[in-house]
Amino acid sequence: MTTIASIFLLIFSWCWVDLKVGHKRYLKHATNIKFPPRNSDMTVFTSGKILFDDYMKEVKQAQDSIHILFYIVKNDKFSKDFLKLLQAKAEEGVEVRLLADWVGSKKMSRQTIQELTKSGVHFSFSFKPKLPFLFYTIQKRNHRKITVIDGKIGYLGGFNIGKEYINQGEKLNPWRDYHLKMTGEGVKDLQEVFRLGTAT
Repeated sequence: MTTIASIFLLIFSWCWVDLKVGHKRYLKHATNIKFPPRNSDMTVFTSGKILFDDYMKEVKQAQDSIHILFYIVKNDKFSKDFLKLLQAKAEEGVEVRLLADWVGSKKMSRQTIQELTKSGVHFSFSFKPKLPFLFYTIQKRNHRKITVIDGKIGYLGGFNIGKEYINQGEKLNPWRDYHLKMTGEGVKDLQEVFRLGTAT
């Protein structure tokens, strides 16, 4: 019993030190982002179906670049169709970058990622757990949902990539959330936030 208690205490102490020191190290290197006031046009979406009808149309029309960050990319038909569209755009010669959270998008298979990179999509996970602060980096997640198309059109908000977000889920249906479409000066700030996200 004493041995079990000692092991438990050791693990607890390790986790506590890992979280505290990891957070301190993060704050030391964190970038404080400040942007000036911008003039932008906004469209508000409260329906995932309406949002993604518009979103996919803009992605299909992209000419130069598509930069995407989502917390969740699932492995259902909607997600696969989304990824196939990105592959098709990359094969057309458009620069496609997809950043997904390591925990939120854990259902993305190795084969799916290989197919993306083979077609020319630049894919990476954000905040992958790593030593020496394993426990801190496991709980450090990237919940942003940002898309910048051709440096001119931006999206940000609460919807992720998965069938439940277009009201095809078995639970929590209909899904209620908010998303913005942006054009104008503010898009350059979204682009900068995306760039900083790729450095995680």
